[in-house]
Order: sequence, then C-alpha cells, then structure tokens
Amino acid sequence: MSTFIPKITEREKQIVKGEMLDEKGCIIFDGTTRLGEATAVLWRQCNPNFLLQTRLVSFVTTETHMTGDQLYRLLGTILLRDLGKQPEEVIGDARDSCSTNGVAERYLEGLCPAMARNKCISHVLVGTGQHIKLPRLGLFMVSAATLNPSPNLDPSPNPNPNPNPNSNPNPDPNPNPDPIPNPNPNPNPNHHPNPYPRPDQVYLIQLLTHSHAFKIAFKEVMGESMKSYSTIRWWSRFDLMEQLAHGFPRLDQLITVLEERGIGDATTPHLREIYDDYSRELRHELAMMMDLKCFKDATYMLEGDQLEGLRVFETIEEIRSKGYTLEDEPSNMPNLAAVLRDDIVISVGTKVYEYFGAPHNAWYDGKVIKVTNGANGLPELFTIKYSDGTTIDAEEHEVRRVLRIHNSDYWHECCTNAKGAFRYLENRITNNCPPAYHYKDCYQMWSLVLKPS
Repeated sequence: MSTFIPKITEREKQIVKGEMLDEKGCIIFDGTTRLGEATAVLWRQCNPNFLLQTRLVSFVTTETHMTGDQLYRLLGTILLRDLGKQPEEVIGDARDSCSTNGVAERYLEGLCPAMARNKCISHVLVGTGQHIKLPRLGLFMVSAATLNPSPNLDPSPNPNPNPNPNSNPNPDPNPNPDPIPNPNPNPNPNHHPNPYPRPDQVYLIQLLTHSHAFKIAFKEVMGESMKSYSTIRWWSRFDLMEQLAHGFPRLDQLITVLEERGIGDATTPHLREIYDDYSRELRHELAMMMDLKCFKDATYMLEGDQLEGLRVFETIEEIRSKGYTLEDEPSNMPNLAAVLRDDIVISVGTKVYEYFGAPHNAWYDGKVIKVTNGANGLPELFTIKYSDGTTIDAEEHEVRRVLRIHNSDYWHECCTNAKGAFRYLENRITNNCPPAYHYKDCYQMWSLVLKPS
C-alpha cells in the first residue's frame, strides 16, 4: 500500500488545485500549542454555484514551534508554489489571536494586498471565561495555578466596570437597607478566608481526570455521567459547573460517598471543607454561571465553516447590551436573583420592587407592612404597601418573586465578579488592549454583514 499513498496524495492535490483554479478565497491557518507543532492550512472559497467549499491544503508537523517568519514562508510557499494562486486571489484570512499567527498575517498582507484580516470570534469568546471571578467555586474545582491566570492573559490595561456611559450602576437615589447581607467569608475561626490550595493538593477536576472510581460515584449519585474536561477549552469547565448546579442538592451526598469509599485521600477532605463552610456561596456562584451561559452558547454557535459570520454582530451586541445593564436589571441574572431571593426571610419591612402594566406601565417600590398567619389550611398572607399608597395582599411565592435585591451590596459584588467577562469582550472589540489582541477592525467588518430576513 505504501507505493500507492504518494500517488493518491498527488492526485488529490491536483483535484483540489483544479477546484481552486482562478477562484478567489480565504486562507485559514492554525497550529497546536503543545511541544512540537502541527499546523493545518485550509482554503475556503465560494464556487460558481454559490456553495461554500473548504479544503485542507496542507498539514505540517515540526519538532519545535514555528516563528512568525517561518509560518509566513510556509504559507507563501503553499499559496504561490503548491497551489499556484495569484496574490490578488487571496482576499481574506482567518486565524486566532496567537502572536505567531499575527506576525505571519502581517507579512502575508504585504504579499497579498487584497487580503482582509480576520480573527476567530470564538477564540475571543473563549477568553471571557477566564475573567469571571469565582472565589469559592473556583477553589472547589481547580488548583490555584489554574484559578489565577497570568496577567498577560488579560489585555485590559485600564478596566472599566461600566463601559456604557449612560448606564447608572446604582439607579436608586435612595438605596434601601441591604436585604441580603454578605455571607460571612470566615465562618470557621480556624479556616483561612482565602484557602488557596497547596501545590501538592488536587481537586474536583483532577479527580475527574485521574480517578475512574470518582466517575462511577458521580454517576451513581447524580444520575448521569460527568462531562469530559479539556485544558484547552475553558468552557468545558462550564459543562461541569452546569452539572453541579443541576445536581447541587445531591452534592453533599456525593462528597459523603467519596469519603465512605476512600476516594481522593487528599482531595475529598478539601472538598468537604469548602462545601461545609461555603455551600451558600457555591450555590450563588453556580447560579451566576448559569446566567452567563450566553458566552458559552455564543462560542459554539459562531464556530463552523458555513454562514456563522452573518450572526456575529447581532450575537455580540446582545451580550454587550446585557453587560451594560447587568447590575440594574435582576432579569439579566434570573438564576442568581432567584437563589438570593430564596435566602431572604420575608417579614414586616421587607422591600419589594414590582412592575405594573397598563395603565400604569411603571416600576413601584413597596414593602411588607403586615403578615397574616394562615388558618384552617389557608396560606400565609403578606400585605404590601406601594409607593403610590396602594396595598395588596399576596402569598409568599408572589412576594418572593418581586423581592428587591438589585440594590444590595452582595448583588453588586456578584455582578462585579461576573463583569470581568463582559469587560474583557468590550476591551477586545474596542482595542482597549495590547495590539496583539485588537479585534475592532474585524468587528466593524462583521457589523457590515446583514443577517438575511
């Protein structure tokens, strides 16, 4: 068979070269990040029948990482010699934000002046996850080295927590007393308030990747197999968090099973310590992550080789709009709002904030002025008086869904932890970051692409 492989390979190259003859298109290139390198080069074009075609034109392996100059010479050789393309036929490229790719792209732009530069938007979105602060959930899942990425990962030299100048982070001119006191960060006097793990400790993700017994225990308790984990894709960690959020009532049972079976000698005691001391905060942070699923959904939705580019601008603008009013509207973080409201004990003086439709069409402040205990099987009633003088009797579930939480210090703290992702995205698409991370030109290009009706 070895005698046929070169012949078959050469024939396939000629077929691909024939498809690309006199066609304009885009060159796509990327390499691995591990020791040594495998570099893939693709060509993408729209054929005369208006069908998108993507072809693998080169796959090269090297012992060491290529420099930007070496990658440029490889791309030039493939385009001009192997494929016989004319410089003016290369009208675009696509790459991630790797500095080596950026150097090669700048050199290639001089060779192909008609080339429009484009960075991968999904690669930009992957970086957002690293900027979400998870003080307790992060410790529960990964080691301190993973929790604290290098400052170079954050291109924000001047972070602005409120990128929308028209957004008021505290719209209430007369803030009510905080109904959600900040959880005690140090409930155990012998427990350090910031218990970063020692280098010799491993936690949930390490258990997942190294212990088959842990996977069996997880499936028995949670009712489903634990999702796989990738060190390359940050959002694979989100999949694990989503499982923990859905199965949070059984998390204590899972840790108990690990203890009983002796799984994770050094790890399980640490998981137990964090859960016992910070179960409330873990629940809050898991709820917050569920509200930030928009980043993960956008990352995978905008990946592909079809017409995903038509949705880039609309999708990113939706995320930016949410970030501008994140603290102002509890509806932006419905899961977090629900668990925070669930923690509040409703009594006389508890604040509410409710919207009334036509003919009022306005938000009204109110507070509970009376609690009537249920009798003869009737539910407990709460009398609410609103700012216009109106009083309404409501049951607990009706009051709980309108409890005022977005003026509390703890709500703002949670939103601040989440805002790192929105800030990172904003800085990337406004070039408020080092040049290697600039995405403004690409984003302006996508803003010109209209989504078909």
